[in-house]
Amino acid sequence: MKELTYYDFQVPDFLLCALFNGDTSGLEDEDLKYLDEAEKCFNDLMKEQKGSSYILSIANNEDGTEQIDPYFCTDPDFCNLACNVFDCQLHIYS
Repeated sequence: MKELTYYDFQVPDFLLCALFNGDTSGLEDEDLKYLDEAEKCFNDLMKEQKGSSYILSIANNEDGTEQIDPYFCTDPDFCNLACNVFDCQLHIYS
């Protein structure tokens, strides 16, 4: 498996459990729409790159340390409201 490319996203923290573990408990209907939008975006980018799989990961801080706390963002990806986010990377593989 060869990495083709990766993309950076600011992912709302309330979507992470669903994206990483498939656990949608506690998400409201509006949140599920954001989740669908994120998954569609990831799949569309994978197809655009002619990839066969992808992995979403939480990005490290600029100094290389593990990112353990979300931060507040006024314009996150996949969501039209200000919220806490994690910087994530979508890695696409052949």
